[in-house]
Amino acid sequence: MSTERGAANQGFASTSSVNYGSTIEYQVPQLRRMPLQELCLQTKLLTPSLVSEFLSKAPQPPTAHAVKSAVQMLKTIDAMNQNEDLTALGFHLADLPVEPHLGKMVLCAVVLKCLDPILTIACTLGYRDLFVLPVQGSQKRAALQCCKHYSSNTFSDQMTMLRIFQAWQKARNDGLERSFCEKNFLYNATMDMILGMRTQLLRQLRATGFVRAHGESDVRGVNINSENWAVVKAALVAGMYANLLHINPETNLPSSNKEKKVNFHPTSTLNQSQNKEVCR
Repeated sequence: MSTERGAANQGFASTSSVNYGSTIEYQVPQLRRMPLQELCLQTKLLTPSLVSEFLSKAPQPPTAHAVKSAVQMLKTIDAMNQNEDLTALGFHLADLPVEPHLGKMVLCAVVLKCLDPILTIACTLGYRDLFVLPVQGSQKRAALQCCKHYSSNTFSDQMTMLRIFQAWQKARNDGLERSFCEKNFLYNATMDMILGMRTQLLRQLRATGFVRAHGESDVRGVNINSENWAVVKAALVAGMYANLLHINPETNLPSSNKEKKVNFHPTSTLNQSQNKEVCR
């Protein structure tokens, strides 16, 4: 029995049967349910026209609001100028197999010489949550304790992801990855996928010359600051700053430019009761 199936039998959430009557007749077109930033970048490689004009010709085009939001995000991260032309950064981001804001994070990590941890974080953010969702109360508490252990009082979900992946790699080298995943509420297949994404992304950085085989920009050169968490956070902010939260000094509540009220995800290290004072 695989670890994943065994975990489900121990009380984890598993796929249940679907009520036929509740299903839709046709699946929602992919253009209407996928993030559009990467598609908009690729569109500009194909046509000089406005993105919205080009995508509107699709049989079932995405909504105008979704396209406008995607284009605005690309302008915010300097991948497009105000005329919707690709910038030099935009051309580089179009070459990377990750969402544009994650690609910018990776390229900044090359410049800041902290590539290795950012590769892991970017691939984790670009794929799926690492943890299996427990359904029993005791297991939920145990899963949160795993998060707390790997966050090591950094109050950072990204640091938690990074440390879990590094611990999994060590277990994998020892041939113990499946037992490690079962113990820590993880899917081994998810970890394998992230490892593959890291390899693909690093290969592309080498192909485009950002990481070289020899010299100052070789793998060792672009990782000089990989143990410096302050520098790693700078690379994170470079890619994610459009999603920064603000703390209201009067209410001590977080908000963003788009939402007046923001809540942390239940599994976030920032949402645990022992961290509330830090959030404030």
